[in-house]
Amino acid sequence: MQGTVIGAVLPQKLTAQNTDEVKAQLYMAKDMGVNLALAPGLDTAALAINEGFDVMADWGMNVKNSAALAWLANLGIKSAAVSFELEFEQIEKLSSPIPLEMTVYGRLPLAVTAKSLKTEQTTGIWDRKRGLHPLIQEGE
Repeated sequence: MQGTVIGAVLPQKLTAQNTDEVKAQLYMAKDMGVNLALAPGLDTAALAINEGFDVMADWGMNVKNSAALAWLANLGIKSAAVSFELEFEQIEKLSSPIPLEMTVYGRLPLAVTAKSLKTEQTTGIWDRKRGLHPLIQEGE
């Protein structure tokens, strides 16, 4: 498709156990012509930059101000998704040397954990207003 950019989406958590697998997947993506990676944290961003990818900062970096955007740009980040917590008026006031992105639709994560909380008996978490939030494992 013309104008479409394909990128590698990196995992929320980079650990000693999955780093080699993530690197191998980045090598495969690079061999297929993918040059862009979506990084949810500084650890994954550093890995992708070291492997020669252009990096977009994902929502996990929780970018809320112009200083953070300038710092990310200095690291070599090409664009950044701003925090879910910012309102549109706040986003408009940001000064940024890199393009900005925002999530405008979709399920926002309540929490990210290294281990799954999901069991056969537990499929969600209730909040204080009795709203049920489903437990979703990465890849579902």
